[in-house]
Amino acid sequence: MPTTFVGRYKTSGMKLTLTQILLIALTVLSVALFLRLWLGTGSYPEIWDLEGQLAEQKHLNEEQLKRNETLQSEVVDISRDDAAIEDRARSELGMVKQGETFYQVILNADSTAPTPAPIPSNPAPAAGTQPHVE
Repeated sequence: MPTTFVGRYKTSGMKLTLTQILLIALTVLSVALFLRLWLGTGSYPEIWDLEGQLAEQKHLNEEQLKRNETLQSEVVDISRDDAAIEDRARSELGMVKQGETFYQVILNADSTAPTPAPIPSNPAPAAGTQPHVE
């Protein structure tokens, strides 16, 4: 084998010193750790994604909390006040007290909307049917 001089050290062929072996081992170890840090489980991109999901879930939880508080206040209001029950029955269920007359006003917001054809009071019998005689 040829003997070569690197710096002041005498080496023969591919023989590595302990320092070089440790340097190579540490380099490989640091590359492996950095790869895991950026690509593996628990990596920075995964943590950032989880933080985004956490923020979104917190926002959804706040919305649900507001909704729950609104529903809770409605339940308390209904349980304490009969007028609230009656108001809710009138507005949401269309209920009417006995003896009242219900009038529904339909506003004509769109003047270009076609009006339905009037229904004749005595419709002609359909083809193939017998007229009703009493």
